[in-house]
Amino acid sequence: MACLSRHRAVERGSRPSQASDRGSPAARRFEPVFATARKSPFDLAWDKIPFGWVDRQWFRHDRLFSKSPLKLLSATVGIEPDGNGGELGHYTLNTTAANLFGTAILNTAFFSSVEKNFTALAKGAEEWAAQNRDMPFEMPVAEVTPEVRRRLDEILE
Repeated sequence: MACLSRHRAVERGSRPSQASDRGSPAARRFEPVFATARKSPFDLAWDKIPFGWVDRQWFRHDRLFSKSPLKLLSATVGIEPDGNGGELGHYTLNTTAANLFGTAILNTAFFSSVEKNFTALAKGAEEWAAQNRDMPFEMPVAEVTPEVRRRLDEILE
């Protein structure tokens, strides 16, 4: 079950339109990735901070926005034994508004929309854990354009 409050939120539906790794290939997983996207009516830009985690206890993912109505988005999953041989996951989303418009977004239907989305994600993960589906979430099939195919072929050579 998704845990939400008036002080917690999440960005929904934005897909990076441009991303670039900073640093050497060996260091990429430890450095932020800069990305941009357009989520109507906003142009967004953020540093996607690498995940932090402790195996089977918690993980956290942060985005620091340089262009957005939000300043920070932080998602944390805590995992604990359920007492019956399984585990419980607690998903917490924290955000900070960057401006008055961000505050207005966070004080309207934003949280109910997020709760609906994450409740569906949690249900999918639960069905997957019960072995009633192949994947814990739905993954849209990415379109492979001729340009993407060319770049993939170059990488795979």
